[in-house]
Amino acid sequence: MNDKRILKILYTTMIIMILWLAYILTANVETNNCTHMSKRLEGIMETIGIPVTIEVGARYDGSRHMWISLWNKIDIDSVCLLPFLNSEYNLKHKEYESYDEYEKTR
Repeated sequence: MNDKRILKILYTTMIIMILWLAYILTANVETNNCTHMSKRLEGIMETIGIPVTIEVGARYDGSRHMWISLWNKIDIDSVCLLPFLNSEYNLKHKEYESYDEYEKTR
């Protein structure tokens, strides 16, 4: 194997392990809904240097969901930590990039 491939595998494994660690830390909290878990995951991920954007979407039936986006490219469901296909949410928008800045405007 070449060095680049080994590094890609290593980085991917590290990201997956960090996500699962974050999930374990957030799943043991009383209120486990997409909003609370997204905010907690954002705090954990940004402390280790991964930029996180919180996104919100609504379906045609009016249901709403919040998820995180890593590097504005990889959407992750904040409740089950799996890659998230947001195509079913037709009214999606970026909620905020920094929760601290978001709180200051409220």
